[in-house]
Amino acid sequence: SGLSAQYFIQQMTDFKSGVRKDVARMNGIAKELSDEEVKAAAEWFASLKPRRNNRVVEADAAPKTIIAQGRMRFVDPAGGTEPTGGRILSVPVDAGRARMRDPNTEFVSYVPTGSLARGKTLVETGDGGKTVACGTCHGPTMLGTGNAGLLAPRLAGQHPIYLARQLYLFKDGSRNGSMAALMTPAVASLNDADIVAISAYLASLDPTQGGR
Repeated sequence: SGLSAQYFIQQMTDFKSGVRKDVARMNGIAKELSDEEVKAAAEWFASLKPRRNNRVVEADAAPKTIIAQGRMRFVDPAGGTEPTGGRILSVPVDAGRARMRDPNTEFVSYVPTGSLARGKTLVETGDGGKTVACGTCHGPTMLGTGNAGLLAPRLAGQHPIYLARQLYLFKDGSRNGSMAALMTPAVASLNDADIVAISAYLASLDPTQGGR
C-alpha cells in the first residue's frame, strides 16, 4: 500500500526479466502475468492507503523467540528472554492472525538500544558521506515519489525486516533492477549496525501522518 502504480509495474518488470531476484517466489509469479494483469494489480495496490502496523522497541533483551509456521518468528510460548544483540527481532502481536496471513497483522520489532537515534542521523543527513540522505530521492517525509522521472517508494512505516533485506540485496547485487544504480553507492559503506539502524528508524515513522 502507498506505492505508486508506476513503481509497482517497474518492480514486476524487473522480476520478470530476472534483474531483481526472488527465485523462490516473485520471479516465477511475474513471468506468468500479462502486462494487463500487472497493471490491474498495480492500480489496485496503489489505491490502498498505508497503515501503521509496526511498533519499534529499543531493548537490550527481547522476549525469547522461535521460528515456526510460515518461516516466521513468534514469541516462544515457554516464555523467557534473549539478547537482542545486533538484530531486528520482529514478532506479530497476534500470532494467529499472522499465521492466517492477515494483512492487518501488527508487529513489534525489538532493536538494539540506540538504533533509532543512529538511524535518524543516517536517514536524514547521510552521516557525513557514509550514505546518502534518504529524503534526496524518497522525499522529506519518506513517503516516496511517483513521478515518471523518479520512482522512489515509500519507506516510512515499512516492515524493518523488509527494509533491511532490500539494503542487503542492493549491496550484494541481487536487486539490480531499475534505480539500482542510485542505491548501490548509498549502501556501499553501510555495515550491519547501520542497516539495522536505518531499517528500525524508517519502520518507526508513521506513514499516515506525513512519515513523522
